[in-house]
Amino acid sequence: MLISCIQLEQLLAELKRPTKSLVTLMDKQEQLKSSLISIPQGRRLQLLMASNDLGSIMHKLAAIQGTVEMMECMTSCIERRNYFNLMKIQDECGQTALHVAARNKHLSAVICMLEHLLPNDRLTILEMKDTGRLTTFHHLLRNDTSGEWIIAHVLPRVDPAHLDTFLQMQLGSMDELEPNVIEALEAYKESLCTTTQVAPG
Repeated sequence: MLISCIQLEQLLAELKRPTKSLVTLMDKQEQLKSSLISIPQGRRLQLLMASNDLGSIMHKLAAIQGTVEMMECMTSCIERRNYFNLMKIQDECGQTALHVAARNKHLSAVICMLEHLLPNDRLTILEMKDTGRLTTFHHLLRNDTSGEWIIAHVLPRVDPAHLDTFLQMQLGSMDELEPNVIEALEAYKESLCTTTQVAPG
């Protein structure tokens, strides 16, 4: 069975209607998954990477809604090593699906996307800037005024070897950050350094 990108996008658009019941949502997800599985792997990724006139791909539309189940449906049909190619696509504002989910406070969706990325790819996506020079991390910091959620869910997914440089870059390019947030992030970094030190023989 062949299905076009327009049909796939229409299918996802249906899920954005607030009147849809959970049963309908699950039925549509199964329909999408079945359609995607029927397409050869290379073509499948190509269809999911196709965008509309505003540069939005289906993954971004799912991120706008925070539809984690739909993201899982799509990502389960893509090899993990190819997921980066989908995630690095930016819209007309330079935003990736991860930017959009972070900006809209869809934190479960952020976790979902980070988990599907390989460690090095994850860092690259987190460091990508939109046209406003903001990264996903910046959008998360704007919504997480204490830094607790970031410390619990984002920083553990950053390779400890790159954490110091990553935080310097992110915090150095953001204005008006609360001192308590900086302290919390620094404390996390210090605790990580302490726990990774080799104990004396």
